[in-house]
Amino acid sequence: MSFFNISRQSLPTDFFSGSSNTNRRRFTISNSSRSSVIASDSCISRNSSASLIDRGSSLTNDLKFLINNQRYSDLEIRCKDGQVLYGCRAILAARSSVLDSMLYDKKSSSRITLSEIDSFIMIIILEFLYTGSISEGILTVENSFEIYFAANYFRLNKLQDLVIPFVYESCRTSTSNDCFPKLFSKAIGTISPLTNNEIITILMEYVARIPLDDIEYGQLSIEALHFLLSNVDRTSFATGDYSILRYAILTSAKEIAPDAVNFFEKRLPTLYAIFQDDYTIDYSKDMGYSNICVSISKKINPLCEYIDLSSIDEKVFKKILLPLRLIPPQSSTDSNNFVHDASVQHRGETALTNTNKGFPSYLVMSPEREFSGNQVISSPAPDLKWSDLMCGPNLQILDDGSKVITTTQAESTQSVRANYLMTNGVHMWDIIVGRNSKLAWIGVCTEEYNFPYFSGSQPNAWVMGLDGYCYNNSNRGVKFLDVKIKSGSKITVQTLSNCDFKVP
Repeated sequence: MSFFNISRQSLPTDFFSGSSNTNRRRFTISNSSRSSVIASDSCISRNSSASLIDRGSSLTNDLKFLINNQRYSDLEIRCKDGQVLYGCRAILAARSSVLDSMLYDKKSSSRITLSEIDSFIMIIILEFLYTGSISEGILTVENSFEIYFAANYFRLNKLQDLVIPFVYESCRTSTSNDCFPKLFSKAIGTISPLTNNEIITILMEYVARIPLDDIEYGQLSIEALHFLLSNVDRTSFATGDYSILRYAILTSAKEIAPDAVNFFEKRLPTLYAIFQDDYTIDYSKDMGYSNICVSISKKINPLCEYIDLSSIDEKVFKKILLPLRLIPPQSSTDSNNFVHDASVQHRGETALTNTNKGFPSYLVMSPEREFSGNQVISSPAPDLKWSDLMCGPNLQILDDGSKVITTTQAESTQSVRANYLMTNGVHMWDIIVGRNSKLAWIGVCTEEYNFPYFSGSQPNAWVMGLDGYCYNNSNRGVKFLDVKIKSGSKITVQTLSNCDFKVP
């Protein structure tokens, strides 16, 4: 018995070739004995092996024999790419109400045009319409949305139900992020974002977890980025505000004038390069890009509603972003006002408080030079506790894990960590530094961490002190903030779990 299955590999390179006069079309259907059936305008020819095929043994195989077979077809289907396929009107109308309406509702038609579907996708749709399934290996990440779109167009719910779990599983198990941003952009550009669409939701949630620094400029369109920002909770978004703005500017530059990308890339260092102070900017040459700046500003303007410019460090904002004159004036004014007027808010509480439920933080504590009482760290969130398993030996945890205090025996820096681990995304919480906390460091660390020692000297912890200095794997800090944080102040901490943390 021969089992036929159509695959892209079985289509010859000249599948759609032919003289414009004869308009010949042909394709190969391969079977287990490697015999072939060639369909042409005038005849069906078989080799000696193919002539032994026992028709009637498999309904599926017999129906596959009819796919795009002009001899047994009474319908021409002209696709988006100009190629013509052939089908049986009765079968197609019976299998799809949309095709039934196109072929029979008004007047009988032997020709239809599908201006939104390419021929290769339509071949897959024909296979599903004829047999109720598609061949193994035909569905890929790259063509999944086009198949889904065509299935939606013809109202083939069963085919959509095949594509959705395939895309979900591909996102879950993929070791490469290369194709998903482009696929998501294609989806946003094809289907109205207002449509409640399951495949867009799957792609949106997956792409949001990819840091924009890992996505090639232009792979994620400005429209798709706008959709992400307006629909995804920022706590599940893997990119901070500066990096979002940087990606939007560089992608806009690539769309408007590809040769301008290098110019803007040199003036917009990555956040990692900024943190390492490993960048230089030459402001002496504008290369005549002022007109392009105006066009870029118009493209990114709708995004500014969802970008918190006030969370970008003041020096970065003034030294890197403002000289490019890309930020809308009102957004720039609001950002500067926030930086100067609201960077530190004084409160009367004497505890360090984490007000964002479910996100971890730790505070590295040091005894005061003039010890006058216990230093207190507190969290009101019932699920977020300070862990006695991740605590320095001279710190004491009280009130069922909601508070930790230093003891009089603490003669060196000690630390404590919360019982929650961060996942990918941006996490924000408020911290109120106790009035007795003259020396304190706030930061993030890995699970492998030595709590009895100063965190800043360890390679797997990143902390910032009340004096504005940051430490990592060194006892020498790098100045990060121009202001000193006073005890009793409320600090909003924002972490980007892929590489850094910051205090807006």
